[in-house]
Amino acid sequence: MAKTSTIRKRRAGNPERGRKHEVLENMLVRLAIERKHVDIERILRTGPLEIRDWAAVMHLKPRTLTDRLREERAFGPLEQDRVRLVEQVMERGSEVFSNKDKFKQWLDSPRASLGGHRPKELLVSIEGIGAVMAELGRIEHGVF
Repeated sequence: MAKTSTIRKRRAGNPERGRKHEVLENMLVRLAIERKHVDIERILRTGPLEIRDWAAVMHLKPRTLTDRLREERAFGPLEQDRVRLVEQVMERGSEVFSNKDKFKQWLDSPRASLGGHRPKELLVSIEGIGAVMAELGRIEHGVF
């Protein structure tokens, strides 16, 4: 609960913070509250991203990620948090598109609104995750 009030105080002190930052802060608050073990293998296998995409998200080489999964080695808290954040993007995208294939196609296609980048390329940074979430919100509300 203390984290939530701290974030709200910071946001209240800075009225120029945009929707993207608000979405990210809400996601991070949920992560801090839930802080459970992440079933990374399930998430990696069920989503529209491929292993090389997940490796980029986690800042690992694809072979390193594959080896860790095969050997069932533990992932660090930062890696787990990053996977959880991207999992939330995947859930949101599935809700917005209602079709896994359409969502995968959207992730793989360059978007002018994202500076010509493919959405999945932006999932490697917190700012990029926020931009993708904001874009999904615009699509959901017909503002694109």
